[in-house]
Amino acid sequence: MALQTNDFPKHGFRKKIYFTLFLLGTTLFAHSQNVNEKEKITAHKTNSTINIDGILNDPIWQKTPLTNQLCDENGQYNNTAAWFAYDADNLYAGLICKVNNTSKLNTKLLDRDNQFMLRNDWVAFCVDTYHDGIKAYAFLVDAAGNELDGSLNPPTRDLSFSFSSKWTSAIKRNQDGYTVEMKIPLENLPVRWNKDSVTMAIQIIRYDKQNNRMVQWPATKDIGKFQTIVLHGINQTHPQNLSGVNLEDRLAYKKSKIDVTTLLGRCQGGDASVMDYLLFKKRDISGAEHPRSFITICKQKRLTEYLKTLRISKI
Repeated sequence: MALQTNDFPKHGFRKKIYFTLFLLGTTLFAHSQNVNEKEKITAHKTNSTINIDGILNDPIWQKTPLTNQLCDENGQYNNTAAWFAYDADNLYAGLICKVNNTSKLNTKLLDRDNQFMLRNDWVAFCVDTYHDGIKAYAFLVDAAGNELDGSLNPPTRDLSFSFSSKWTSAIKRNQDGYTVEMKIPLENLPVRWNKDSVTMAIQIIRYDKQNNRMVQWPATKDIGKFQTIVLHGINQTHPQNLSGVNLEDRLAYKKSKIDVTTLLGRCQGGDASVMDYLLFKKRDISGAEHPRSFITICKQKRLTEYLKTLRISKI
């Protein structure tokens, strides 16, 4: 199993993690565009404001849940209920997550998109906005309210954390476990828009840490199955790019996590990518107290010799 929920490496994560079980065989989802009409679900549309507070007391959540039966290779799982709704501009998910012992639920708050939250009890809402099986977007929330999002990229079964979108969630702890609400604006997602109706596909995933089970809906042994849904009367979206990644937001987020006042801080903040150069272009900074050896090598004009030690013959 590529996704390990108990023993993550201590020295950081790769930007891409093989999420084999989490993606639940997404490559199998590359199915035909000609979906049987009986397989489609017309989702609940609301014209009322949904208050994202983690309490499922809004009128839309009083309707019949999308599902209260998830499934894995061991069979049905009944400790989660899920609702899905939408309006002209947003997708909404409401979830009830029951646990054996609430005192064992994580309470530690993490930075947004911190992958350590995958060690906790969490739930995910996944949506394939094009309904083509090529890319989907995952929005995860754990029992402490930590958030993480990413894009699912078959056929490598890879969850790329380069995707980051503005969305809102809230959780509420109770005697049985916790409840979750999510609000995901459509404006930041690529949508194959039609004025009459839009077809997408969704999947719900829950990681029950205490029972060590990762379960999904649709509840089927076809672990790559997404549920086809039809939305009516949504507003046309104009994302800045079809990757679903807002580069300005991503740059601002990265800048907030880096000490830009020293070279060492910049080196520790991330790789020397194009985004770094765009972010720190012509910035005046002071030297670090203990600069990295690579910086020292560059200053001493020994870069060629150093690169040779890395088996690089040309610069």
